[in-house]
Amino acid sequence: NYTKGKDNGVRTEYYSTGSILSKSKVENSMYIGEQIGFHKNGEIESKGSFKFGKKDGVWKTFYDNGMISEEENYENGIQIGSQKDYDIDGKLMLDRLFTKTEIKKYACYDKSGVVVKEGQAKGGDLDYTGYFPDGKTISSHLTIKDKLIEGKATIYYPNGVLKTEYNYMNSVKMGPAKFYFLNGNIEREVTVSYTHLTLPTSDLV
Repeated sequence: NYTKGKDNGVRTEYYSTGSILSKSKVENSMYIGEQIGFHKNGEIESKGSFKFGKKDGVWKTFYDNGMISEEENYENGIQIGSQKDYDIDGKLMLDRLFTKTEIKKYACYDKSGVVVKEGQAKGGDLDYTGYFPDGKTISSHLTIKDKLIEGKATIYYPNGVLKTEYNYMNSVKMGPAKFYFLNGNIEREVTVSYTHLTLPTSDLV
């Protein structure tokens, strides 16, 4: 629905197969309130809320088997507090501490809860690499410069296959993003703007 050239109301986006990609509420062309994203198999992929077009509060991401993958906290679009990543079996494998300006420190765990790798920012810079419980397989990677996440950030499945690829500018996800299935095949590609995700027309009904 459009009012004075602005997008308003409930927005539902679909995969080319006809299954629902996301459900959200839009006001003056900005996301507000709860947004739910779905995997192609119908399982919830992500769930959280927007406030004035920016992520706010707790956001959760899930594997396509329904198990929780990530738990993040946002304030006015900025990650803050403890951010947790889970193995596909539900075990905590990574815990990061965000301030409003940087990732302060992080720790990776094995399945028994023992820390296998940890790190801390120095002078606002951090070359961050997370590991799965085996201590060898990379779970994620990103680069922080002057307390801001910049450039490409990647997340991996436990088998080492790339799961998600984002691009950051001043700690905000911007530009192309790619999502992959566990077997390595691409699930979807989107373009991330400051306020919302825009899908390529080739993946829309």
